[in-house]
Amino acid sequence: MCLAVPGKVISVSEKEAVVDYGREQRKVKIAASNFSKGDYVLVQQGFVVAKVEESEALEMIQAWEETGCEIP
Repeated sequence: MCLAVPGKVISVSEKEAVVDYGREQRKVKIAASNFSKGDYVLVQQGFVVAKVEESEALEMIQAWEETGCEIP
């Protein structure tokens, strides 16, 4: 099973974005250009799969932290 991980977009280029997961930043692939710096997104296997509201992303991050799991 693969998990979609929430993170914040810190930069966007034509086909890639850099997403901040709190403890690290990673380059990910994007299929559409409707993402901007500051957006919260869900990333699965190195691809942005959805844009989410900040409040929803922060709830997900808090849930991960409360279970003692590290966001991959």
